[in-house]
Parts: sequence; structure tokens; C-alpha cells
Amino acid sequence: MVSDALGLATLDQSAPTHFRVEPRSSSASGFFAELSLESLSMPLPGLITTLVDSRYRLNRPVQVRIQHEDDYYLVADDVFARYGTGSTVAEAKAEYGRALVDYLEELTELEESLAPHLVADLSRLRKLIEPRRS
Repeated sequence: MVSDALGLATLDQSAPTHFRVEPRSSSASGFFAELSLESLSMPLPGLITTLVDSRYRLNRPVQVRIQHEDDYYLVADDVFARYGTGSTVAEAKAEYGRALVDYLEELTELEESLAPHLVADLSRLRKLIEPRRS
């Protein structure tokens, strides 16, 4: 049995990668109404639908995780391993978008010498992000 910092999650032995939340007592159930992103620092799913950089546009939304840490928000993805931080969710999303564009530009510049996994990233980025037409 494994518990989180609050002592609320126990390891589900039938599915070792999944956790279930169980109150330790009947009085603990009222506590769940007070849980929030800020209080637990648990990642929540989110979408990036636009980029701050006016030179580019997204062809489809990007699925990200949004998490609150001490005094900032973190927005990250599981595909490109990019992230952005900010004092608000909007700032963190904007920073994430800039990081994604920077990654695209960096890989494009080095395209001739990329390792295969980076060539795959560049291909995915080019399908996701395209230059705006003037």
C-alpha cells in the first residue's frame, strides 16, 4: 500500500500504475470538495489552441498538462517534452507556445544533421504548426 502526501491514495494492486482515492474516515470525504489545482499541485489536462507568435498558426490544438507549483503555473506536453511557466495559466500557455515554436525553428535549422528521433519530432511539428501566409 502506498499513500500520497495527504495519505489519501492507495496503490491498486490489480493495476499497479493506477491509484484510487479513498478517504481514511467518513469525515475525510468533506475534504475533497476543497481540493483544487493550487492545493494539490496535480496536473490537469488542457489545450493550447493558438500561438502568441504571429508568424505561425496551429493546425490543431495541442494537449498539455497544467500544474500549479508553489508560486507559478507549469504547462507541459508528453510528445515534444517542451514546457512553459508563468504566474498565470495564460502566461504559462504563452510561454509553452514560444517554446514549441523555438523547438520547431531549432530543428529546422539543424535538419540535415538530426538524429532519427529528432527528425520524427520535426515531422510532427511541421504537421502541427505552419507559417502564416502574409
